[in-house]
This record gives sequence, structure tokens and C-alpha cells, in this order.
Amino acid sequence: MQDANCYNVSVDAPTTLEKATEKSDKIIHYREAVGSLMHLAVVSRPDIIISKSNVEGYSNADYAKDNSTRRCAGYVFMKNGAAVTGETQRQESVALSTTEVEFMAACSATKEALWV
Repeated sequence: MQDANCYNVSVDAPTTLEKATEKSDKIIHYREAVGSLMHLAVVSRPDIIISKSNVEGYSNADYAKDNSTRRCAGYVFMKNGAAVTGETQRQESVALSTTEVEFMAACSATKEALWV
């Protein structure tokens, strides 16, 4: 901080904050909408809520696309449509078949799945 450059900022006189007396209509309407949708999902289709909270995992390996980059493999794990963890890597060993390289990618993904 000794070498930091100072910069003056004009600030108004200190203001006092007051507690809100009324709840916002937006918050109440949002809560009502979410509550109605949750009730509808629980009463009619409880599997909707459960199915979207699962973790999904995908692994892939690129063996035959290009001779110079045959060692690329990766995986990704997703929860609720968002990526949680993933990795793309160059494989250290040379695979002799598509099955072998897919197995290597699945092995890396399985190690990560145990952690997730």
C-alpha cells in the first residue's frame, strides 16, 4: 500500500439508513408463484423435482479425428444443467484402439465420479 496511488472521491454527507416498513410487492408475488409451482409439482408429478437434482456425467475421447491429436480425452459432470467439474487432458499413453481410449476416458471420469 505504500506505492499505491491516491484517488479522491467526492462523497455526500453520511446518510442514515432506515428500516423498510413495507414488504415489496415483487417479493410477495415471486414467493406466491414459486409456492404455487412447488405445490403443483409435489401434488401432480413429484418425480419432476427429483429428476432434475441428479448428477449427470459424460466422458469422451477423440481417437480417429486427427493423427497428430489422437490423445485427447475428457469428462464433465453436471448438476441441474450446470457444469460442476470437468477436465480435458492429453493422454500420457498411446491407445491402440477406439475401445481402449474410450476405456481410459471412462476410467478418469469414474475416479472423478467417486469424488463428486
